[in-house]
Amino acid sequence: MTIDEYFHELEQAVSCCIGESISNQQYVERLISDSPEKAKCIIDARKELLCSTDYDKYSGYLEIGWFTEFSSSERLALFSFMFDVGKKLKVTMLRNRFQEYEINQSIFSSDATLFECIRRKKLSGNLDLELINARALENIQGSEIFHRNGYYYKMDPFLNPSIYSFCEENFKESPLFVRLDPTQTYHKQPPFQLNEEILIPANPNWWKNLNIHRKNKEGASYILYPKELNTDSLQEFWEYKINGIRRMDVIAKRNNDGNLSMMIEELSDQDVESNLTIGRCIHLDTDNPIGTPFCESFVNHLDLAINVYEGISAKKRYENNLASGIIVEDATFRTHLLRIENIPLKSLILFAISFLQSKTLINDWFNDQFLRSEDV
Repeated sequence: MTIDEYFHELEQAVSCCIGESISNQQYVERLISDSPEKAKCIIDARKELLCSTDYDKYSGYLEIGWFTEFSSSERLALFSFMFDVGKKLKVTMLRNRFQEYEINQSIFSSDATLFECIRRKKLSGNLDLELINARALENIQGSEIFHRNGYYYKMDPFLNPSIYSFCEENFKESPLFVRLDPTQTYHKQPPFQLNEEILIPANPNWWKNLNIHRKNKEGASYILYPKELNTDSLQEFWEYKINGIRRMDVIAKRNNDGNLSMMIEELSDQDVESNLTIGRCIHLDTDNPIGTPFCESFVNHLDLAINVYEGISAKKRYENNLASGIIVEDATFRTHLLRIENIPLKSLILFAISFLQSKTLINDWFNDQFLRSEDV
């Protein structure tokens, strides 16, 4: 088997996993059982590609009871193949979840009228093929599950359901749109997922005036550095080592028409094994003029998005910085998770704490940029 043929087998494996809703482990186990000759060819090809990194990463798996009918080198090749499939499967499934909505997707297969609930852009009237009107569906008990016309759907897992519940409880009259997973429709209610509970601080009041003038911008960048584990650095250690968080960029600028926009992006290498950098992005804008008290300001819209940078794009994104005010590297692919309109600007603090992952960098940002009358 040539290298090109090996990579073709990877593609075939991923297609099978997605089509039959099985894991990469289940695929390899089935391959050994049902197609032993094909499995042998893949093992021989992957053995030729084994490197020191593979030995470092996967030799520990030789201690568990998988694939024991093979020699140590063959088992290592099988584990390497299984994880090759897993990495490619993760990226492919993420791309599928982030595809723009189309009428032939699974989400619309049972209830085509759901397609009519896709958000329309105000200026052009064109469909925003990333978000669906949340008011057109019933949310189930503040969870990630929605119901409409006898069918069930799930929010994208990047969006914690607590954020949706917060919007529902506090901004009932505001237009609200969410990202539903386009790859799944359920004929009966699926089980709830265990989601991290979000603690929302009460009564935020930390920015006095909108004091950025026309054509001006204000930016900042906050970096998380690796630290030794001790009682004082536990949070930073966990955020860096486990969550893979590296940096948070912030830019606020006012254009010639007086519109003030702000963008915040938190960059994480948690999926570096899949050659991905994930950007959690918050964007908002307001037409309130300079000097408007923060507590009286309203945003035209606030949205949450995920940017995915793959390969060289990830490297270039780290070389760029939003805080400089210049255009940064485009995401390889992306999607919006939530959009809400006509809400108080001070609610930004709640969305930041709820959606971004690094409490260390959030606190650095708050302490550096904003006047606050109380601690977060």
